[in-house]
Amino acid sequence: MMKFFITITFIVAFLAGANAYGKAENDTVYVSTKTTSYIYFPDSVIFYDCILTRTITINGVEGKKVQAEKRGGNLLYLFSNVASFESSSILVETLSAQYIFTLVHRENPEQIVYHFNPHQATKIKSKMVTPPAVQVATPIAQNVVKNEPVPNVVAATTNIPATVIPSTSAPIDMAEKCEAIKEMKMDDYINGIYDEKIKMALTDIFTDDQYMYFSVYIANEANVLYSINTIDFFTRQKSKIKKETQQITNLIPLYPDQNGIEGKKIKKGKPIRLVFVFEKFTILKDEKLFIKLNEKGGNRDIQISIASKEIINAEVIF
Repeated sequence: MMKFFITITFIVAFLAGANAYGKAENDTVYVSTKTTSYIYFPDSVIFYDCILTRTITINGVEGKKVQAEKRGGNLLYLFSNVASFESSSILVETLSAQYIFTLVHRENPEQIVYHFNPHQATKIKSKMVTPPAVQVATPIAQNVVKNEPVPNVVAATTNIPATVIPSTSAPIDMAEKCEAIKEMKMDDYINGIYDEKIKMALTDIFTDDQYMYFSVYIANEANVLYSINTIDFFTRQKSKIKKETQQITNLIPLYPDQNGIEGKKIKKGKPIRLVFVFEKFTILKDEKLFIKLNEKGGNRDIQISIASKEIINAEVIF
């Protein structure tokens, strides 16, 4: 009896210690309206799909129950736009693997930072691996802890058809295409701005079978060095219910990573061209696409707007 008591005490202590460190070796992620949940993966996130993150219409207004954004390559942000929602599975694909876990609403989550490891993947490239729930069946022996998982998570999620995952070109092909666009002659631009001696223009929009390529030109005509913080893409539309309310949707490029842009310096007389890659998309007639350049350590922030007709008239390339 004493041996049994000691074993139980050890298990409880082990679980408490592991949860204190917030290791996300589980298939459950908690999402709240009060704080953002941060999910880290071993490599870059290229695709995710969940019914909660899709745009739906509620009482005539379009929106998403859960806002998801890719940042910094391997980081996924999640934030709830509603007070509560039914738990749902989410599928995330990185460059090397696929992960399936469950989003659960919790008003005051104790854990908001999660780290997923390759052994938790449901698929690695073309080779299927053992689902996480099976691998962590003996947590003490494998030193793995599940943080209050939702019952039957794997059973509910592993039936997602493979067609959900789009075929994505290798990153090196994407990078080579972007470099080819940079070498093209720049004759004109779609829209541009000149303010605080900083120029920014969208010179071209290209498209192929799967992606869209936005070529952005930036020049500094001031003696003060310009350092880029972020370049943000977002769409803006006025709500049909309240005209003064604007709906904003952030667009996260597949390439390049924001980390590769942050801190990039632009000297006077040495302009640069950046090419941003997105999954093919269009916007409504009353929407506009905005591209905003934010200065790091300064206030020279500028932005341009692009009409929907410019996007649908993208030039076919490659």
